[in-house]
Amino acid sequence: MLFNNSPHFPLFKHKNTHYVKVMHTISKGRYLSRYNSFDTLILVSSGELEFWQKHHKNVVVIPNFLSNIPEERTDYAQKCVLAIGRMTDDDEKGFKRLLEIWNLVCQKQKDWKLRLIGEGESRGAIEAKIRELHLEDFVSLGNFTDRISEEYLKSSIYCLTSYRESFGMVLVESASFGLPCVAFDVKTGPRDIIEDKRSGFLILDGDLEEYARALTDLMESENLRKQMGESAKARVKEKFSREVVIEKWERLFKSFD
Repeated sequence: MLFNNSPHFPLFKHKNTHYVKVMHTISKGRYLSRYNSFDTLILVSSGELEFWQKHHKNVVVIPNFLSNIPEERTDYAQKCVLAIGRMTDDDEKGFKRLLEIWNLVCQKQKDWKLRLIGEGESRGAIEAKIRELHLEDFVSLGNFTDRISEEYLKSSIYCLTSYRESFGMVLVESASFGLPCVAFDVKTGPRDIIEDKRSGFLILDGDLEEYARALTDLMESENLRKQMGESAKARVKEKFSREVVIEKWERLFKSFD
């Protein structure tokens, strides 16, 4: 029986049933003994593997997969950096620090634009931050759309500045269009997806200046964008395609026999 990020726990277990829980959220370290009710825990990211192995006897990492890997890839001549995410009051996606980074970038690169796609209760605060930093000519805001592939294809770089991620599906999606990615190396998520200095850059969390330097390196070299973007797309096919991930699930289910 599969529990997909459900708050419920199996209180009465059938002896011929294997109980599996998929962990999509970052652990808060509470009620750990409850998870012993499950026979197997599935993590979507390896960042918490060591933690959970201390508290459960059977922990497996199986990432999310991309249902369709597009044939298209972006045009690396486009001078646009893209970021997508919900704009929440706690600024989980780090848009405010992204604007601080972009303010540093604009000191050298004034012909590039940052494109933010998102909605939420803090959108007004994001707009105010753009005005505070005088970035109105260098940042554009867009709403969520069911044609998000068009946004990927109009960009040359993807950036993630989240304070926390359980996995980071948006990194996989952007990489599938050949976008090199820059992300803070937070506890879980980006490290499983980005191969540092090959398909993008992983930056020490909180180092805004180093993040700006990585972005600038990509912005100054179309060849580097293309090289890293091709590696990013190849990595998605290798690790996050439907076929690859389903095979992991099939091997897991066979181990229950």
